[in-house]
Amino acid sequence: MKHLIFLVAVLMINGSLVFAQNSLQLNIHHKLGTDAFSTNVTTQNNLGEQLYFTRLDYYISGISVIHDGGQETIIPDHYILVKAPKVVAEDLGSYNINQVEAIHFYIGVDEAHNHLDPSTYPETHPLAHQNPTMHWGWAGGYRFGAIEGYAGPNLNQGFNLHGLGDVNYFKTEISVAASAENNQIMINLDADYTRVLENISVAAGLVEHGEENEAKQTIENFRDFVFSASGVVSTITDLEIDEIKIFPNPISSNTELILENVPIGISEVSLTNTLGVLVGNWELENGRLIVPNLDNGFYLLNFHNKNKIITSKKLIVK
Repeated sequence: MKHLIFLVAVLMINGSLVFAQNSLQLNIHHKLGTDAFSTNVTTQNNLGEQLYFTRLDYYISGISVIHDGGQETIIPDHYILVKAPKVVAEDLGSYNINQVEAIHFYIGVDEAHNHLDPSTYPETHPLAHQNPTMHWGWAGGYRFGAIEGYAGPNLNQGFNLHGLGDVNYFKTEISVAASAENNQIMINLDADYTRVLENISVAAGLVEHGEENEAKQTIENFRDFVFSASGVVSTITDLEIDEIKIFPNPISSNTELILENVPIGISEVSLTNTLGVLVGNWELENGRLIVPNLDNGFYLLNFHNKNKIITSKKLIVK
């Protein structure tokens, strides 16, 4: 009995059981409404103004995960530079987490790092110098978001909105449902970038850089409107999604990929590369598909229900 009590005590931290280590991955699916995001594709904002984006870059930092009955785990010193449509499939590290309930993050760079010298970072670091630049200068710090494009009846009115400033470091909170499978947890978010221009008129052209006005409003719109849990479909349970298996993985080009435990209701599977470009699309019939001739690297295999991606799994081609 004493040994049992000791074991339970060892497995408890702050009153909660210690879970197995699982790796966390954050996937952001870039959208224009319900369609996949692409630059130079015409869309419209909620004001009915026709527009297209030529640049959509922003920082994510201050990430934390709510899990297993309301516990919070902070992801330390992790910065993501999102450059849509480049795929975001970000490894957040391994933690004692089994069931994710929400993800919290900020758009921009925290004050402690916002005014540091970008040249002190390795060139592959998100906070290093970028081209085009994401750094405003010593006083202003980093651009939290850089939104550029054209609008108007003839799509010839340029808009350019760069939001920044410590006062605009806003927290975003998204409820999600993601659980461990094969020691990995996939957190899937949709990002509808038509909503970054929610209630912002760009039809006559607009240039606003700084901490105020429409530049600030874009950062508020990221917080309030852009992000949502991906693939919330009531007819397919989280348990069914977790049971999906793909093998082999890694896989070679022009070989057969086998899918098992795919729930009824998933009728389509797509494959996208690291730039968000569609490289494969299949109507799902017998749970088997042939991977096309692809360069080595990692891809996202996306499972669709009712024209929404309900989950994505990393596929390695080598």
